[in-house]
Amino acid sequence: MDIYQIAWLIIIVIFLVVEVATAALTTVWFAIGAALAFLSSLVNAPPYLQVIIFVVSSIALLIGFFPFVKKKLGAKTYDTNVDSLVGKEAVITADIKFNVIGQASVGGVIWSATGTSEDVEIPAGEVVKIERISGNKLIVKRSKKDEAKDSELIN
Repeated sequence: MDIYQIAWLIIIVIFLVVEVATAALTTVWFAIGAALAFLSSLVNAPPYLQVIIFVVSSIALLIGFFPFVKKKLGAKTYDTNVDSLVGKEAVITADIKFNVIGQASVGGVIWSATGTSEDVEIPAGEVVKIERISGNKLIVKRSKKDEAKDSELIN
């Protein structure tokens, strides 16, 4: 076994150890590329050709298979931080009026809040749904049950 074969085996092991440690499905393609380079060293390919085989095959595998495998494994994304608040309920703590920003409490934290349209007035104590977040301000709308109560009062 010559020095190039030993080097490729060490490189394969390093990439596989990194892949097992991270489970990111990125270094496995380089391990496969190193395995192909190792095979080329077994048939006495010159070192420059072994490196070309490693680089080209690794990049081709990464570009060709990574998106497909990631999609098939169903990698899920989760909302974090403030993004996780969208869709949740909040309680208005200071009235929201036309051109007046109110406040809402979510999980014990007070946020600036405004309605989804300019003509919305939402009194303190009302439960609302968080539609989106703009900067440090919640954009809220009345929950369906509160809208139903308002329509009963109008009729």
